[in-house]
Order: sequence, then structure tokens, then C-alpha cells
Amino acid sequence: MNDVSVDNNNIPIPIFARRLGDIVRLELSRIGRRRFIAKHDFVFRAGEPANCVCVVEYGHLKISEPTSEGRDVLMFIRAPDEILGLRGALQRDGKGIRTYSAQACEDTGILCVSVEKLRPYLETHPKISLEIAEILALRLKETCEKLSVLSLSQVASRVAHLILNVGQCYGSYVGGGVELNVPFSQQEIADMVGAARQTVSGIINELKLDRVISVSQKFIRIENIEKLKHIAKNSCSTEQE
Repeated sequence: MNDVSVDNNNIPIPIFARRLGDIVRLELSRIGRRRFIAKHDFVFRAGEPANCVCVVEYGHLKISEPTSEGRDVLMFIRAPDEILGLRGALQRDGKGIRTYSAQACEDTGILCVSVEKLRPYLETHPKISLEIAEILALRLKETCEKLSVLSLSQVASRVAHLILNVGQCYGSYVGGGVELNVPFSQQEIADMVGAARQTVSGIINELKLDRVISVSQKFIRIENIEKLKHIAKNSCSTEQE
């Protein structure tokens, strides 16, 4: 997959990804075990014991949190060389509980490292511990910047921000456009930008009619990145949902 360079141009694009370094990935592979997760299967679900951390080796995972209404809301995507499950697994009492679910978007390979092996390992490998701490710090920044984007008054700007983010972190430059490589339903997009699905559906249709994006089988392709960036910056109006 080719990295996509998107000039921020004063657009506060969150950091959606923090990849593990080669050394850390190699070290964790020595104490972990590999699992295959079929498309649509869950690595774990909210409410389960946080007994391990997981490194994505290939494929993509959707991270969802349950709502009080009993449905799951898509929050983030995790891609190859990203690690998940740190928050619950590193609780000192060893009784952490998953607060979110991780589901495979496609056939996915993960490396699981149990809490029993991870904690003693980190105590004797300070450089690895520091990288883990940096990842946790960036995850906090990711959450804060997501809240910042949600404060934009215009829903179209939030949708444009999301598409740019995913394209920057997970996309591939193909034939003059950017393919996002991760499937999204309109409901999932609406959940991530904090808007009604009907509103997002209208915005997606307008972007397609204007040839800013194209959509095939839930996969979005950016056709006009400059126009999409312009929409992302246009956050001053008071659009009503």
C-alpha cells in the first residue's frame, strides 16, 4: 500500500494511526501467538476481560463502542502494525475490561500478547515501554482531535475531514485518485461524524454528483482531493441537521 501525502493546509487532520517500529514488532512476536480472524468475526467484544493486547499484522479492524441504546458505534480503524487493547490490558490490578469491540473488515491476521507476558516484558525493556507510552499519548491526542472535528458546525466539513483522514492514513494513490481501502456504510460514517444517516446520505450523494468522490461496494475513492479539502475547510456556516 502506498502512503498518501495530504497537505494539511490549515486543516486539523487527526492522527488516525501510530505504527509499531520494526524492533518492537519483532520483540512482541517472540512472546505472542498468531491468530487468524475471518472477515466480520470479532477479535474481542466490549465487556470481555482485557487479557491481551493485539497487533494487526495484515487486514483492517473496525473499533466500535456500545451505546446506551444497545447498538455499536464505529469509532476508529486499526491497520497493519497498529496495536490495540493497551488501555485495559495495562491496568495494574490485571482486571481490565474491554470497553470496545474489534471486528475484522476483511480476513485479518493478528499477534496476541497476553497480559501475563507483556507486563513483565515491559518492566525489563524500557525502550519498548517508552514506545508503548508514546502510542498511548497519541491515542489521547487522536481522541481530542476527533472531538475538535465534531465541533465543526457544517456536517459536510466533518464528512470531508473523515474521508481525508482515512485516505491519508490508509489510502492508496491509484490512477489519479485515492482509494480508501476500508469499507464504510453510510451509517458508520454518520456515527463517526456525529450526524444523522439521512444527512450523511445526502452529502455523500452530492459529493458523488460533483465527482469529488466515487463509491463502489462501500469503498470510497477520492477523485478530487483539492475540492474535498476545500469542503473540509468550509466550517463557518450553521448548517442544521
